[in-house]
Amino acid sequence: MALNVLISCQSSKSTVSTNQVRKGEQLQHVTELTVDQFFQVWMANHYPVKLDINCKELYKDDAYTYFGKNHITIISTKPRLFKVHNDSLALRFRKYQQVDGQLIRIEFWRKVLAPVVAAESPNTPCRNSSTSSGFKYQLHGDSIIISSDLKYKCNGKTLLQKSFKGYYDLGTMTMTLE
Repeated sequence: MALNVLISCQSSKSTVSTNQVRKGEQLQHVTELTVDQFFQVWMANHYPVKLDINCKELYKDDAYTYFGKNHITIISTKPRLFKVHNDSLALRFRKYQQVDGQLIRIEFWRKVLAPVVAAESPNTPCRNSSTSSGFKYQLHGDSIIISSDLKYKCNGKTLLQKSFKGYYDLGTMTMTLE
């Protein structure tokens, strides 16, 4: 989903640079995102930053907050610039600066997925194991719903294929499980 949002975030006909947005220039050419679209992009941030690809705030005026995220290809880096209406952001995702998608993924893995994987194969010697899980996020009131479809294989045999869900409370910044 985040990739689709970024692909659609290309500015209109004129090219706007990150530096122009930082200076408050050419803001009318920046693509507007909904809070839900922005939320998906923000949750994809990774730390520590090895490449400059995280979404970050560039500028704020009375109406909008402007963000940028670099899209890296084999031959170039292209900025994706977008704006989110301040009123919507304050109403639906006001603590976005405190939300770290990577830490939420790590906590979900430690509290939910890792113990389940360990319980599935306590006495099975795995010479070759693989675990795949994708994460999906949804803003819901003052919490983030995080879900994952886990598939765990040991020695080529699927031992577990199951969906899991948790809730991350934006007020207390803590995870609860379903």
